Amino acid sequence: MDKRTKKITAMLAAAVFVMGTLTVQAEGTADSVETMETMAAKDVDLSDFSMPEFEDHTHEMQIDVETNLITDTENEILHISERMNQRAAGVLPDNPRAVVAGELTEDDNMDMYFFSATASKFMIAQLSSENVNYEVRLYIVDYETGDITPTNICGTAGNLIGINGLPADDYVFVVYANDGTAGDAYTLKINAANPSGSIASTVKITNDFRLILRYTNGDIYGDGTYIYNISRMNQENAQMEWTRNEDFSWGSGYIHRSHDVYNVNIKEVVGPASYSSSYATSDNVMLVYCDVDTGFAYMESAYQSGPDHEYERSFVDTFGKMTPRSLTADDFETFSHILVYDLNTGKAIDFYSPLNYYYACGAEGAPAVTFYQ
Repeated sequence: MDKRTKKITAMLAAAVFVMGTLTVQAEGTADSVETMETMAAKDVDLSDFSMPEFEDHTHEMQIDVETNLITDTENEILHISERMNQRAAGVLPDNPRAVVAGELTEDDNMDMYFFSATASKFMIAQLSSENVNYEVRLYIVDYETGDITPTNICGTAGNLIGINGLPADDYVFVVYANDGTAGDAYTLKINAANPSGSIASTVKITNDFRLILRYTNGDIYGDGTYIYNISRMNQENAQMEWTRNEDFSWGSGYIHRSHDVYNVNIKEVVGPASYSSSYATSDNVMLVYCDVDTGFAYMESAYQSGPDHEYERSFVDTFGKMTPRSLTADDFETFSHILVYDLNTGKAIDFYSPLNYYYACGAEGAPAVTFYQ
């Protein structure tokens, strides 16, 4: 028995609970506490609950990039103060994933986008423009001297450039026309979020340069966030644990509910996608389809003051089963159980499942999910 299950089991052993339906007399209940909020989890009607089946929204591809960053001695070392255009230079976040747009003119014939790599990174970039003579080059920045030194990472519009092993340092992407022309717009896409390393494949690259990589050791990273390891899908995956605690109170009583998903066994992971529900929202998530033996715990307690001072507690989930427990094959016969893993924070932010009381009873509607292409 794992430590997490032992902890919850000990809590169970010490608790006094009632196996039946919670019966709470909500006299004086606030308007915000709906009648369904006093329904016991085991009495939830799941007949209209529908779950999406797994759909594979990923694809694997190879990206050929440089493995060494070399100073390009054939190109001129520039000085920031002399070459800065009239518009403010763009300053990107550290280890950026960014899409920026601009336009070169005769007066403003060079655009600069500064950023820093805080550790060795897998970096790709692409310049798009109708002007095939527009070019982007990566420079190393020396802020003490003001010099920017050209590197071998460069390419004209339409070409994918990059390096596996961009050293921690300060950099700037410079956009210019190699024939002196101007007047055309461009878009520059950059992703320097993922760690460098031995890459097995690119699992997904989207139009806006969200990048999911699989490394030869089995690790999967998305935009710098560790997701899981393909050889350890049936292990604890502590980074995906999810807990939700809610309290509803009024002058004469309260209801408390808690959900806990742990020891996550993974069946499939798909994405990236945007996600929006009543409970959680993110523009960059992966959907984690849980598998048999994933741990789940549910607790519901209620108190109502009055002559009998009613207090009840139950650990029975919406399937009518006592928790904490490990999900079994019959839990998956009709439904999927999906953790929503946020790549922006590296945490699970929602659990879309009929085991989630708020989805099962209809208190919260189905979320909106849009996969990035």
